[in-house]
Amino acid sequence: FSVWIMIVNNAIGGLLVALVIKHADNILRGFATALATVLTTIGSVICFGFEIHISFFIGSLLVLGSSLLYGGALKMPGDWWNEDPCKDKVRN
Repeated sequence: FSVWIMIVNNAIGGLLVALVIKHADNILRGFATALATVLTTIGSVICFGFEIHISFFIGSLLVLGSSLLYGGALKMPGDWWNEDPCKDKVRN
């Protein structure tokens, strides 16, 4: 029964990701990624008895932070981090 729950979960998740990518902006995508990680963790605790340790918590924070930075939802302080490295290059 648990296998079917995970199959349905992944199918619905894939469809939702496709909808988010098609219709949402980067900020919403970042929050959707964060929410998906949190909901998957809660589902794993409930369905499979997953125990959350400090290493999982730290790893989740790193994944969430990198997803938000990559998607542009978060900005690092300073101009160097936020500028486009290719904007000054001239194409021949």
